[in-house]
Amino acid sequence: MEQELAAEAELAAAFAAVGGRKQPNLEDSVYAGACMAALSAAIEHWQSKDGKRQLSELIAQAFQALTAGGADFGN
Repeated sequence: MEQELAAEAELAAAFAAVGGRKQPNLEDSVYAGACMAALSAAIEHWQSKDGKRQLSELIAQAFQALTAGGADFGN
């Protein structure tokens, strides 16, 4: 868990640097957390299906879900 938190903090710092900030703002931290959650969900799904799909495809699908603009829980 410590490694994941450290990676998330590094990602937030990278987002801040790209935005020209010395420290991450709230949005940087939220985006970093969302990215880490998407990655984690893809890995968990891949493991639960015994690696039957390419992990890279699941990661791409997870990040696509983040950028889709909303979830449709009714379908």
